[in-house]
Amino acid sequence: MAGDDFITDPGLPHPSPTESYWQSPPHAIASHQSPQLPKETSVVIIGSGITGTSVAYHLLQRHPDLKVAILEARTITSGATGRNGGHCTDVSFKTYRQTRERIGRDAAMRLVKFRRSHVDATRQLAREVFDEGFGDAHFRDVQSLTAVYDQGIKDGLEALLEDFPEWRDRYFVINGQEAHEKHGMPGAYGIIASPAAALWPYRLITGALERLLSKHKSFSLEAKSPVLSISANDDPSCPYLVRTPRGTIRTQHVVHCTNGHASHLLPALASKIIPVRGQMSAQTPSSELPRLGHSYSWSLCWPGGGFDYMTQAGDSEGLVFLGGGAQQAKEVGAVELGVTDDSALNKPGLAHLCSILPKHFEAGEGTALKQAWTGVMGFTPDAFPLVGMVPPELTPTKLSLGATGSEWIAAGFSGYGMVHCWQSGRALADMISGQPQKTIDEYFPTEEFALCRERFQGMELETLRSFFVQNPPEIPRNGGAMASTTFTSPPEHRLTVPQESPHEHQQSLFLSRIITNVEKLNEAVMVLNKSLQVAHCPQLASTHFSADRTSQEINVQNMNVELVAQMLKNYQSNVLFHLEATDSLKDPTSTARGAGRDD
Repeated sequence: MAGDDFITDPGLPHPSPTESYWQSPPHAIASHQSPQLPKETSVVIIGSGITGTSVAYHLLQRHPDLKVAILEARTITSGATGRNGGHCTDVSFKTYRQTRERIGRDAAMRLVKFRRSHVDATRQLAREVFDEGFGDAHFRDVQSLTAVYDQGIKDGLEALLEDFPEWRDRYFVINGQEAHEKHGMPGAYGIIASPAAALWPYRLITGALERLLSKHKSFSLEAKSPVLSISANDDPSCPYLVRTPRGTIRTQHVVHCTNGHASHLLPALASKIIPVRGQMSAQTPSSELPRLGHSYSWSLCWPGGGFDYMTQAGDSEGLVFLGGGAQQAKEVGAVELGVTDDSALNKPGLAHLCSILPKHFEAGEGTALKQAWTGVMGFTPDAFPLVGMVPPELTPTKLSLGATGSEWIAAGFSGYGMVHCWQSGRALADMISGQPQKTIDEYFPTEEFALCRERFQGMELETLRSFFVQNPPEIPRNGGAMASTTFTSPPEHRLTVPQESPHEHQQSLFLSRIITNVEKLNEAVMVLNKSLQVAHCPQLASTHFSADRTSQEINVQNMNVELVAQMLKNYQSNVLFHLEATDSLKDPTSTARGAGRDD
């Protein structure tokens, strides 16, 4: 990607996104609309995810009769909240030392406390929404196990515990040998254990919205009502006109909770909040993989900052939810920076996700892909969200109204919405309600998240470009040397695949020769067969995802050479492969058999 090509208008959300497992079946309020769009409200909130719901929830707690409307472009909670990984995990230790150096010790500690508060806040919300127990939210307190393949992350943990010594019994290192023996994760330097939560975010938030509808007649929820424009109104009591295909609403306050799509209505933020498409998967584990979803969630931290995340359903099926893959996808040119099309999959990223369980978990072989989908996140160059009043000069209306009305934003959560969104929405509600700043500062890092000139001038796009566009370091393979108790022995690395760009070949190119040592030959042939017959990714070889999901068709002929190459690269170790032209993929099994010949 040349220059800053990713700085474009993200547009409205795609009308036909991939189907997320979390949203099937849709909630009863998924398509909820008022018979007629309200003509006037006190507050219009754009976006029905965690953040927008939190703003409405807390406003109506303080002002039960306040006229509040949430507008959603698609069905309710169909964006990132309905497409994420289902984990509420703070991994501030990854970069804590750098963050402390950048913003100071007190601010860094305040930021960690804010993120940590989301586990308690989410648990409390689940109790309020579902009365006794956690109901459909499936909330559970878990221990997060972060497998570390980047030695520098331990340095961040040590810095964190310097400032929070009372947390040493909650944040601790499980070194390589124990990580292998107790948790079945060979090849990592070690594991960092920390408190976290896992849940079904879509059901929690739609449940909260349903509760608001039942309790507050002044609250309206409008699905399939995209905001087309925001303009100034002559009436100072309702200074904003919010236009949708269903009509126009006059309002006092406009709240932008659109995350990766924020710059569509606020073009001045085009270089401050960049959309990034993320890949998610639901995978059916083998019978050998333990069912531990009630006790743990997992993350994997790769060299160069790559981060994949995993939760497991708490039932006997133990469905695994795995997301990430952005860094691995870019190795074959699939750059997700600036991409907002969640109607399509990131196939190389998906191939990486399909490789994680068999490659990095001892009992992971035999896992099969059940469903795959994508979603759009919003990233900022400094990795902090933008939360607060939008300065008038950054809005198309340019209205400077003071206390009579404003535009507000909470967006740009950089992939960590579950530990930012709910309390950010609460803070916005308190700001709109005119609560004392001192009260807000007790739980919210106002200064760090504010939209101010000094912060904007310091936002360097090169940070995002280097992370999402430049190739990462090699990922250690499964079965490497165990890390020592000092957390310093690196795992064994794979051989490097020759840097022959798959993009130099036609779409119909196929693998025709595999050169490898004898002990790896059988593994290579097995993996090739699995890739072509897609044992681990059956969706990619079938006509449909399943009989009842005919809208998401992926024919095997569309499984391009980049995907095959990425599958082999992820599944195999010590294999060198070459790509040569072939007429078609008519008989993949015979090609695989031929791969074993020494020609």
